[in-house]
Amino acid sequence: FLAEAQIQAQLRHPGILTVTDIVSEPGIAGLVMDIVDGPSLAEEIQRRSAPPSPGEIRAVFLPILEAVGFAHTK
Repeated sequence: FLAEAQIQAQLRHPGILTVTDIVSEPGIAGLVMDIVDGPSLAEEIQRRSAPPSPGEIRAVFLPILEAVGFAHTK
Protein backbone atom coordinates (compact mmCIF):
# COMPACT_ATOMS: atom_id res chain seq x y z
CA PHE A 1 0.00 0.00 0.00
CA LEU A 2 2.70 2.49 0.96
CA ALA A 3 4.77 1.76 -2.16
CA GLU A 4 1.73 2.37 -4.37
CA ALA A 5 0.88 5.50 -2.37
CA GLN A 6 4.36 6.91 -2.95
CA ILE A 7 4.05 6.27 -6.69
CA GLN A 8 0.59 7.84 -6.82
CA ALA A 9 1.85 10.89 -4.92
CA GLN A 10 4.25 11.54 -7.82
CA LEU A 11 1.55 11.43 -10.52
CA ARG A 12 0.44 14.73 -11.99
CA HIS A 13 -2.42 14.36 -14.47
CA PRO A 14 -5.78 16.16 -14.76
CA GLY A 15 -7.62 12.83 -14.56
CA ILE A 16 -5.87 11.62 -11.40
CA LEU A 17 -6.48 12.93 -7.90
CA THR A 18 -3.38 14.41 -6.33
CA VAL A 19 -2.10 12.68 -3.21
CA THR A 20 -1.05 15.46 -0.84
CA ASP A 21 0.09 13.32 2.08
CA ILE A 22 0.62 9.73 3.13
CA VAL A 23 -0.35 8.78 6.68
CA SER A 24 1.39 5.78 8.19
CA GLU A 25 1.17 4.85 11.84
CA PRO A 26 1.34 1.41 13.44
CA GLY A 27 -1.81 -0.42 12.36
CA ILE A 28 -3.13 2.35 10.11
CA ALA A 29 -2.27 3.79 6.72
CA GLY A 30 -4.07 6.21 4.44
CA LEU A 31 -3.83 8.76 1.70
CA VAL A 32 -4.78 12.42 1.90
CA MET A 33 -6.14 13.48 -1.48
CA ASP A 34 -7.81 16.43 -3.15
CA ILE A 35 -11.56 16.63 -2.68
CA VAL A 36 -13.78 16.24 -5.73
CA ASP A 37 -16.84 18.44 -5.90
CA GLY A 38 -19.85 16.94 -7.63
CA PRO A 39 -22.45 14.21 -7.43
CA SER A 40 -21.60 10.68 -6.42
CA LEU A 41 -22.06 7.83 -8.88
CA ALA A 42 -25.17 6.75 -6.93
CA GLU A 43 -26.65 10.27 -7.24
CA GLU A 44 -25.90 10.37 -10.96
CA ILE A 45 -27.59 6.99 -11.50
CA GLN A 46 -30.68 8.10 -9.55
CA ARG A 47 -30.86 11.35 -11.56
CA ARG A 48 -31.06 9.54 -14.88
CA SER A 49 -34.30 8.32 -16.38
CA ALA A 50 -32.52 6.22 -19.05
CA PRO A 51 -29.15 4.53 -19.47
CA PRO A 52 -26.37 6.74 -20.82
CA SER A 53 -25.90 6.89 -24.58
CA PRO A 54 -22.78 5.43 -26.20
CA GLY A 55 -21.49 8.99 -26.68
CA GLU A 56 -21.94 9.80 -22.99
CA ILE A 57 -20.16 6.59 -22.03
CA ARG A 58 -17.23 7.43 -24.33
CA ALA A 59 -17.07 10.98 -22.93
CA VAL A 60 -16.67 9.57 -19.41
CA PHE A 61 -14.44 6.57 -20.10
CA LEU A 62 -11.92 8.00 -22.59
CA PRO A 63 -10.43 10.42 -20.04
CA ILE A 64 -10.40 7.63 -17.45
CA LEU A 65 -8.55 5.32 -19.82
CA GLU A 66 -6.10 8.10 -20.66
CA ALA A 67 -5.39 8.65 -16.95
CA VAL A 68 -4.95 4.91 -16.30
CA GLY A 69 -2.60 4.68 -19.29
CA PHE A 70 -0.57 7.60 -17.96
CA ALA A 71 -0.34 6.00 -14.52
CA HIS A 72 0.81 2.69 -16.00
CA THR A 73 3.65 4.42 -17.85
CA LYS A 74 4.96 5.64 -14.51
